[in-house]
Amino acid sequence: MKKIVIFLLICLCTNAKILGQNLYESAWIDKQNETILMTIERENGKYWMNFPGTKFEVLDGEKPYVIMNGKQARIKIDQESGVLIFNGFKYIPEFKSKKRRFSGRWKSTSDDRKFDIKLINGGITWDIIDGDKKPIRFYPKLTDEGFWFTFGKKQLFFTMNDGVIIDDDGNSYIRIDRT
Repeated sequence: MKKIVIFLLICLCTNAKILGQNLYESAWIDKQNETILMTIERENGKYWMNFPGTKFEVLDGEKPYVIMNGKQARIKIDQESGVLIFNGFKYIPEFKSKKRRFSGRWKSTSDDRKFDIKLINGGITWDIIDGDKKPIRFYPKLTDEGFWFTFGKKQLFFTMNDGVIIDDDGNSYIRIDRT
């Protein structure tokens, strides 16, 4: 039993050293637009940074970097915010993205309006359903606080507070189901 514990401790310490600044295997998405998906994965004892169609080996675990166009491109983690910084872009773990937090089915607390919010090919769609009417699909724009889109002649803004979606008129929507 003691040998197993020592072996596990060695493995954990080795992984922490290889990954340096808490650079961990995960899916990451650019913080500004939430459109560029990048993953860091371990394969055959090496770490790889993957973009659609492109794969870079992560080198030097203490100060991780990849080689792009013959030059070193550093990978940094802001220890306070958990933001990964690479090639001039800031990335957040995909599971912390606004798109991921908003996705699901939602119901108004004051009327029969429902939202079906889905992640499709890196984008997000909002199907708005009023009662028994046919759903109307929208492609919202990401903001610092949430999302906005035009509904008829009106611009609607949506934020999230304590797991509840709130529009700019003060209407609240509660989650029915995750998608």
